[in-house]
Amino acid sequence: MNHEYITQSSVNITEYPLFDKQHWAVAGKQITLGDLHGNALKLLYTLTRHGFVDISKRDYQDFVNLYYKNESDFDDIQAFNALLNRIRVRTRAPQALLRLIGDVLADRGANDYFTLKLLKKLHDNGISVVNMISNHDAEFIRCYEKDKHFDKTPLREGQANSADNFQKLMNAGLIEAAELDELMKAYKSSLRVVDYSLNEARDKITIYSHGLIGLQNINYMAQALGIDEVTCDEHTSATEIAGVIDKINTKFKKYVQKDKITDLLQIKKARAGEGRHTMDAKAYPFAHLVWNREAEGLNRPEHINFVHGHDIHDKTAKNIYNLDNTLGKGPRSYIGTYNLLFTDENKLESRLIKSESEMIVPSTTPPTSSLRLGRIEPNEEEVSEPKIGLIERYEPKPIEPVKPLSESQSFDDELEREFNDWVIMPKEASSTDAAVNDFPVNHASGWFPGLSNFLWGSKHVDPAQTLEATSDAERPSLAVG
Repeated sequence: MNHEYITQSSVNITEYPLFDKQHWAVAGKQITLGDLHGNALKLLYTLTRHGFVDISKRDYQDFVNLYYKNESDFDDIQAFNALLNRIRVRTRAPQALLRLIGDVLADRGANDYFTLKLLKKLHDNGISVVNMISNHDAEFIRCYEKDKHFDKTPLREGQANSADNFQKLMNAGLIEAAELDELMKAYKSSLRVVDYSLNEARDKITIYSHGLIGLQNINYMAQALGIDEVTCDEHTSATEIAGVIDKINTKFKKYVQKDKITDLLQIKKARAGEGRHTMDAKAYPFAHLVWNREAEGLNRPEHINFVHGHDIHDKTAKNIYNLDNTLGKGPRSYIGTYNLLFTDENKLESRLIKSESEMIVPSTTPPTSSLRLGRIEPNEEEVSEPKIGLIERYEPKPIEPVKPLSESQSFDDELEREFNDWVIMPKEASSTDAAVNDFPVNHASGWFPGLSNFLWGSKHVDPAQTLEATSDAERPSLAVG
């Protein structure tokens, strides 16, 4: 096994996840999650489902309730931090790797404070996280580097909601400058321009990025950083391409350390129609990296795998894996298709298994959340099995053989259908739901200016309350589509 493309329909991230022990965070395994959309709940769902962390069911539900509050106050932040302290990082998780394709911050989610605190929890407990630089994250970084308010991004109204709410906490004095610096230090340590993995024989490479790229884009980035030893094309070996990517990230790290990421990206100069029109990839290779949606003309040889997010329309087929989806993309999209890439590949020199000197060993003290009202919650040694008739039917869609590009269907056709019907409405709609449903949107275009901001307003419906009112018979099936 090199890659497993996992996709499951009708996943509800407000419900405690069933453990996917077939795709568990253990030594040598890499778990790559698509666009996070600034959604900390989606991140916690993934961490719990795949065994990075152990959280009690009660604490998970408490976080759902905190996450969907319109505005967090002092008591909410105190409750969240107490809850975070009870979350336990599993013993074998530091030997695995979590890769985030991007849009981690400054997107349509609830609040970047929750996401940054979760990432710092992973960092402080030795979890290897790789975070691909992306267009939404770039705007949060720009505000930090240029000492601007986080609600002053140039993204459309509602498309940086998580950063807007983060700034509200800053304005209220609930986040101090020292804490912000600590959060950003942990976050920035995970940033990469582009990433890769190699098979055991080291003759096949998989390339990971946020936007759509080909080999020529790697050359443009390398040249911009003064790296010209190797020109990557279809004849370049996997290890040579990996070496170039390592050098690019080494150079990039210096920009990270000096708070010069914004200067490197040059998004303000390169931006044209928010990335929907062709950018000059050679003149602005890093802005093109985070914004490009166009697949036409990219050099993506079939013997090299390319994994990306950012745009849902590039089909997952043959050597292309598109991990973008709409799950968590806004407050109402808490039910949808869940997909990720599970792999056992590795890097050139680095090991996923850290040495004892590199690892921060988690406390062996049982978490407070493990003892509640005489119940023992699941932990490292005792993982509850899925209920009969649910996840046992779950089988990842096969990677090989793959349907050719000429056919109309592909693995993520369902995602595109979901994309064109973006707002998910519970069956029992309230009067508030009707108001949301009447909101004028062009479903055919797939883009809804200001919709996230509208839904986060005073008419927002708590999904937890809606789900509680829904009978078991009406709940969505967990069977894989």
